[in-house]
Amino acid sequence: MIDQTTKAKEGTRLRFKLLDDITVSNTKLKKGTYLYGTVTGFGQQRVKATITSILVGDKFINVKLSVFDNDG
Repeated sequence: MIDQTTKAKEGTRLRFKLLDDITVSNTKLKKGTYLYGTVTGFGQQRVKATITSILVGDKFINVKLSVFDNDG
C-alpha cells in the first residue's frame, strides 16, 4: 500500500508498505517493510509504478518489480 499522502506525477518517488511477507531474489521481506518506487504513468484510475532496488540491511538488491493493486 502507498504509505504516505502525496500528489504524484510521472517520476515521483512513492513509499510502499508491505501488507504481507514476500520473497524477492531469494530474500524474505517481512510485512511492514518499506519499498520505494517511481511513478511511471497513469491509466484507468490507476497509478503505475516500478521498484528497481530494495535496501535490505546494508545492501541493495536489484529488482524489476511492477506495482499493482488487487481491489477488483
